Amino acid sequence: MFEVGLVPRQAADLVERAVREEALRVSESRFRALVASGSYAVYRMSADWTRMRALDGRGFLADTLSENAEWLGTYGRPEHQPVLRAIEAALASRSLFEPEHRVVRAHGSLGWILSRAVPICANDGQLAEWRASHRGGSLAQHLVKPIDVDVPERVLSLAAHRIQAS
Repeated sequence: MFEVGLVPRQAADLVERAVREEALRVSESRFRALVASGSYAVYRMSADWTRMRALDGRGFLADTLSENAEWLGTYGRPEHQPVLRAIEAALASRSLFEPEHRVVRAHGSLGWILSRAVPICANDGQLAEWRASHRGGSLAQHLVKPIDVDVPERVLSLAAHRIQAS
């Protein structure tokens, strides 16, 4: 009737699952602490990068509370192509997405961010989503890259970065 050893295997499976779930909770807790301690904003993307699932922009970018298929037009208007190339490379290698690029900030001006996203896989190994963070980009980007905005906005942007850095 009953297979010998079935109950011990089931118990071992349950213990293993509990250990994995606890490790995940601890990892997520550490990640939340890291994000809360810095000026990082966090976001989640669909596995194929077609939809932004959520974004806490921390005042730098406008928040997204529900899935947004128009995210690239909302946030990435200034530089579609470099971002799309970085996405293609990350998808092909299933590795870190890490471009520094211009975005449309929450109040409508242009700004620089450094985005970092890592692929998250489901139990079956399939790509489930990308978890990501961003922070304001480097002052070097403002000085080196041309910005197609008027001089007063560029001066204000540089000043804001210097204030953030100090």
